Amino acid sequence: MRGSGSVYKGCGCRDAASGHQLGRHCPKLCQRGHGSWYFAAPRGYGRPLRRGGHATRDQARAALQNLRRTRPLTVRDWLDQWLAARGKLRANTRRNYRYLFDQHLIPALGHVLIRELDLPSVQATFDAMSRVGCGTGPLRPPPSRGRAPHCAPRSTRPSGRD
Repeated sequence: MRGSGSVYKGCGCRDAASGHQLGRHCPKLCQRGHGSWYFAAPRGYGRPLRRGGHATRDQARAALQNLRRTRPLTVRDWLDQWLAARGKLRANTRRNYRYLFDQHLIPALGHVLIRELDLPSVQATFDAMSRVGCGTGPLRPPPSRGRAPHCAPRSTRPSGRD
């Protein structure tokens, strides 16, 4: 599987004794119509990306080829996808994430490909954020916000007393 990826057949059958999925080791896989086709593509780190549910080997190969043709993912793309996938965020949390991404992470790391992201570049970014006061103290509200956030210094919060 090193390099370009692989295609294999698997299913969701379980072993009667242990209850574990048989996957690629199911004895029924040689029967026509049993199981589906999967591909595994190396990511450059950790476990390979595995996707399946394809009816034929050719469909799985085509999906693997399509994955290879897609544009490499940058930190900017990943941050945008990550934030979009967070459905149940409060509006202020989403706004603060967007602000931190736009003001700090994307300018410093947005152009870096995910597969080339390394610890020294991330550490340097967080060190720079510390020097300007981001992450070491209270967050400053994004410019569009009118009232002081709950994490602002007490002196800037409305006291509620007259």
